[in-house]
Amino acid sequence: MITTIAEDVTTFRTVEEAQAHFDARANLYNDRNVAAILDGLEDDVEIHYGDLPVMHGKREFEPVIRKRLASFTSYTLKKTVRVVQGNVVLTELDIRWEGEASQGKQHRTRGFEILTFRGKRLAKWELVSCDWPGNLP
Repeated sequence: MITTIAEDVTTFRTVEEAQAHFDARANLYNDRNVAAILDGLEDDVEIHYGDLPVMHGKREFEPVIRKRLASFTSYTLKKTVRVVQGNVVLTELDIRWEGEASQGKQHRTRGFEILTFRGKRLAKWELVSCDWPGNLP
């Protein structure tokens, strides 16, 4: 099912403009700046985050992201914009991390996101990803 959140809205005019936005947003995750991360979300954001139950709203997401980012001893996120279509952006993400769940090994997570915006704030976030441990290319 396709959901339209806003009609005739162009959040980013070019892939390059969107990439600059996502480079800045990735730095917020790398710095673990939860307040600024949440500021980029609509209050009623709908989040489909991997295998977690669907979350509705910033308040429901906040404890999840705080716990997740606090569990990392190192974390580097890179997002690459693949498609911009009106208010919808498709990104590829690449995360290199260590933390509680990695048992002392570096892990890599790769995934794709479908991101639907209302202006410059995220209204719907759909993420699928997979990760693996070990020596990484």
